[in-house]
Amino acid sequence: MACLVTPVEKLHLGRAIDEALARFKEFEFIRRETCDLTEALESRALVERAKRVLMRRLSIPEPEAFRRLQQQSHAAGATLGKTASKVLRAEELLFKGTNLPRSLPSMLAAIRRGLKSPPDTQQRTHVAGRSPLAGPAHAPLPFPSR
Repeated sequence: MACLVTPVEKLHLGRAIDEALARFKEFEFIRRETCDLTEALESRALVERAKRVLMRRLSIPEPEAFRRLQQQSHAAGATLGKTASKVLRAEELLFKGTNLPRSLPSMLAAIRRGLKSPPDTQQRTHVAGRSPLAGPAHAPLPFPSR
């Protein structure tokens, strides 16, 4: 942070200490700012991904997706990054773990037949490897496949 030349004089020692403290404060400020920038970049990446999810799922333009994220963030009293993270988590839970577009027709068919709950697993019979709730083999998918 500072250099001293031997023999050390009192005046030079005081200046070196002041200079070292000033540089340390500058480095600390830059380190904190860099940490905040890193967090800001991470939040920005989450917001961009969440906007893409909203645009795809709701068929809305980018400014509308961002406006909805802002509104939800404000209503929940959360940061934009946290709101975006929750949108991405919901997307993952709803659409990544299961193949909802493929199972939706069979769920709708079961609801139409008036089933309150799925049949008992012991009473199920599988015909040609298909679930009894799967519906007709020719039923179209409600969403285009990717």
